[in-house]
Amino acid sequence: MYQQGDTHPMLWSDRLLLWTLTVLLLFTPLAFGTVEAWSIVVAELLVFFMGLIWTARMICNGRIQFERTPFTILILSFLALMLLQMLPLPLNTIKLLSPAAYSVYNDAASALNLQVGWRTISLNPGATREEFLKLLTYAILFWILLNHLRERKQIERVVVTIISIGFFLAVFAIIQKYSSNGKIYWIRETAQGGEPFGPYVNRNHFAGYMEIAIPLTIGYILAQSPLRTNRLAIRERLLLWTSQHTSRSILLWFAAIFMGTALLLTGSRGGLVSFAGSMSFFVIMAVSKRSARSRVVRLAMTYCGLVLIAAVWIGGNSAFLSLERLEKTLQEPFAEERAILWRDTLRMANDYVRFGSGFNTFEEVFLAYKTSTAQMIFQYAHNDYLQLLAEGGIVAFGLVVWFIVVWYRQVTVRWLKRHDPLAVYLALAGMTAVFAMLIHSLTDFNLHIPANAIVTVTILSITLNATRAMTSEQDLNRQPAYRFESPPHPPPGYPLHPRGTRGEGGGGSNTNGHDAGARDSIGRTVSGTDKHRIDAIIAMLALPKPLPDLSALCPDRRELTIILLDIRKGLRSPRYAELREAAEIQHLDVRHLVQKADALLASMHLASRTDYYAILDVDQDASAETIHKQWIEKMRMYHPDKYEDPTGWITEQSWSLNEAYAVLKDPEKRREYNARRKVRMRSGLRAAGATDFLTPDRVTRSASASSAQSRLTKVAPIVAIVVASLIVALLLWSL
Repeated sequence: MYQQGDTHPMLWSDRLLLWTLTVLLLFTPLAFGTVEAWSIVVAELLVFFMGLIWTARMICNGRIQFERTPFTILILSFLALMLLQMLPLPLNTIKLLSPAAYSVYNDAASALNLQVGWRTISLNPGATREEFLKLLTYAILFWILLNHLRERKQIERVVVTIISIGFFLAVFAIIQKYSSNGKIYWIRETAQGGEPFGPYVNRNHFAGYMEIAIPLTIGYILAQSPLRTNRLAIRERLLLWTSQHTSRSILLWFAAIFMGTALLLTGSRGGLVSFAGSMSFFVIMAVSKRSARSRVVRLAMTYCGLVLIAAVWIGGNSAFLSLERLEKTLQEPFAEERAILWRDTLRMANDYVRFGSGFNTFEEVFLAYKTSTAQMIFQYAHNDYLQLLAEGGIVAFGLVVWFIVVWYRQVTVRWLKRHDPLAVYLALAGMTAVFAMLIHSLTDFNLHIPANAIVTVTILSITLNATRAMTSEQDLNRQPAYRFESPPHPPPGYPLHPRGTRGEGGGGSNTNGHDAGARDSIGRTVSGTDKHRIDAIIAMLALPKPLPDLSALCPDRRELTIILLDIRKGLRSPRYAELREAAEIQHLDVRHLVQKADALLASMHLASRTDYYAILDVDQDASAETIHKQWIEKMRMYHPDKYEDPTGWITEQSWSLNEAYAVLKDPEKRREYNARRKVRMRSGLRAAGATDFLTPDRVTRSASASSAQSRLTKVAPIVAIVVASLIVALLLWSL
């Protein structure tokens, strides 16, 4: 799992905010979707409590700071419009702003023989006030999350929370569907009818929650998936498949399949159309990004197939009935009651086109426009866009459309520039989830359900922050990373040999645990190392070279090992910001740099096992006295008589020390060894200051193998494209 690189403890305010958000996200769907008055009050109090914590934190820091975004102006304008609807105005002003409302007031006064005084644009200001509190709650939540959830660990925690809740809701809903007595939680009857599914009163709203959780799960699976596993050896693949990482991915797959199955079993036609549209959107956006496109297509198609199989296996005929119901609706889309409802709503919106009839007044105002013979009262238009136009007028409709356009523009622009997998796939998942909700809003009123509205607002904010994907507070004030057009050189004033000349091979500390010094250095970090040197090493790793030579930048093997170990931590590294910057310059994945650092460490490890200078941890120009002292110190550490040695590892270490000392203490043997070492270094196989010692005939074979590998690299992309095309064609044919 991706984790942040910040090692500082989390502040109490941050921890409390995250826990409150977790409680909010868990409570709202479980409380019947938060559609009752008591649950709405609880949700509003939780958000206001988060606002108090956020405000208290800013006061303690000595400054009140908001991020300047165009969303702030749009949200404030929308809230101001709602206040205008509730503001008492003279009747002549009402006539100018809302002629339809003026007509209603005038007719009522004539019928009751009353004197008309000041009135509001909203025909029911009390109901509009309730809706204003809801939208104010959503706005506060959006501002808090947008300004607070900036670190990678925080974003990831929220995503995992939503996925976990979605998984739990899906399993619970499937169990309840086939063991229910018609009541929610087996004990609560619905007050006004409905078609319960899971904890939701309406199955369509449950499908809406799944539409949000499913893309997040798929995006998180892609962000977790290893890079270029086809290049791993069999042993590494086996280790990968038995790792904790793979176990997490399998669990995520199960969660996604269960959520997709639950969505299909709801029988929600709008949910099925939104799911299909969101999956198409996900694949098209991934292809336009040109990032692991074939993998995304395969995953999406495999997922849809597994969901269908699981739905048939679990639900039997229910899955086919849902598809048949959807097919019948698509064949005669305007024969349903909703089509009549939408036409009547459009007539209502035409009368209140300027500033609307007032938010949350649809149920009362729509009675004058209803032409349906159905004996029912419509609380919602079953189309959020038409209801927004009717209740808020063209002004509110324009503000919402502007908000959506600006949000997608900002996310897309940042997303196209990112190459970090977590930022890329979570941003893509967030855009897909919002797109699914926008589609479903054409046929339902999901955004009027507080549970779905709150999780949608959460997705809107964390998706914006995921495109930035900060890892720690250090990123906020970090300086631009150095960019090199050619292989960099040490900056001016940098001591080339701080601990003595290492020679061509850079003999230095043992990297395979031969000495206590190496073990003591594990606790060190690169924080004390020269920043320019680290930036130069990161830039070299980003260059298109298989294994760059870093000996000129960092002759000290011990310091180089520490730096590479820190880079190898990936997202947990305090230098992750520089890694991400260098990777994006070269259009690479950060994991590519991490893998290259890992390869360099492996190369240094192999070299240290055969390099006598590395075994004794001395410089190439070390004196005979220094070599003797180092040999005595290491033999005291690895003497076989000091330990129980059932595996023979201690004996092997002492044998290596004796062999190295026997060569280096003799001037003639040492001179011959240095000559052989220098010749082998010229083969060009140095990696990170270490040399893989080859015999002359193996050097020739290695050069020819390198040439063959270069030719194979040119052909590999063409072969990969052909194979990927065949796989996609076979999958399409099988469907």
